[in-house]
Amino acid sequence: MLRICLFLAAGIAALSLRPALAAGGVDEVIKSATAECAAIDGGILTVGTNAIQHLDLTGDDIPDALIDGWELSCSSSHTLFCGGTGGCRIFLVVGHKVREEMSKGWELIRFGNMQVLLLQVHGSACGGTNLRSCVKALVWSDGAFRSIGED
Repeated sequence: MLRICLFLAAGIAALSLRPALAAGGVDEVIKSATAECAAIDGGILTVGTNAIQHLDLTGDDIPDALIDGWELSCSSSHTLFCGGTGGCRIFLVVGHKVREEMSKGWELIRFGNMQVLLLQVHGSACGGTNLRSCVKALVWSDGAFRSIGED
């Protein structure tokens, strides 16, 4: 219990040093993940030191956050945030808006005037099995993340 408190205290301290980042969305994701873990036989969430990445996801030069499920661990369910052939859960946080995705890997690139988040996803998203390579691209536009085929 002390270990998780130290991780959370360090995370909160780091957030307080970044006034441009709205901590509310990040805090809500961690609070929800803690509750989700605790609901499984009283599990304890461990937040790794690289779980919260401060990145400009929107292209406005203001840091947002990506919370990588690879760095979240639940003592009572080792596959709660990461497991199976779909990869890990990631949470994209812009202000108080949160979007959850599944990914086997991600990379943020600059494409012209856009920030583009590339997600390696399960091959079924491209009409195949997990053996098929497949990438999903997300861009921030009109107050939300957008990808082809989404409304």
